[in-house]
Amino acid sequence: MKRVRSFHSLLEARAAAAYLLEHAIAATVITNDSDAVALRNVTSRVTQGGAHDLYIASNDDHARSLELLEAFDREPADFTPEWEADAVPDLSRLDPALLPDCPSCARTLPADPFLDACPSCSAEVDVGELIVARHGPDALADCYVDEPRQFDPEVVDRMSLVCDGCGYALKNLGVSGRCPECGTAYDKMAILRRLLGEHPH
Repeated sequence: MKRVRSFHSLLEARAAAAYLLEHAIAATVITNDSDAVALRNVTSRVTQGGAHDLYIASNDDHARSLELLEAFDREPADFTPEWEADAVPDLSRLDPALLPDCPSCARTLPADPFLDACPSCSAEVDVGELIVARHGPDALADCYVDEPRQFDPEVVDRMSLVCDGCGYALKNLGVSGRCPECGTAYDKMAILRRLLGEHPH
């Protein structure tokens, strides 16, 4: 694993990782020490970095990832996923210290994304908007339930993933099979999900 950039915004870091994944580069975001510990179980080459660090799975993709990130920087920033308009944040996952106060009566509002009026004074409120106004959109980043991502098998096949048994480069060898070097069975989807810290579905 190689760190290629640090971001101040978790949403921007996640968007950059998704952009690299779309271009056949296995990438993930490390946001805290527990994530770094989990990655150290996958590889011993993880180094310390900034608040939201973008890592790629293969050092072979370093130069290409930097080129792609330059292109990412030139594109208009749109951190609103298509599903966000229909998604409702799970505010039970929000740190209670981030719950907003009612602008009218100053009482702390409950963690209810459907609340449209303060239970104390009946003033019109939007809990999500108040959280974003006070703490920024990153405050809600962990309030959306993560559905397992779907990966295009053709894109995964082009990724620079390596055999768990011997480290042989599996690029363009099919999504699953046996390593031609050591004979270990491999599944690139499983390797990618493990690198990204996702559980198989």
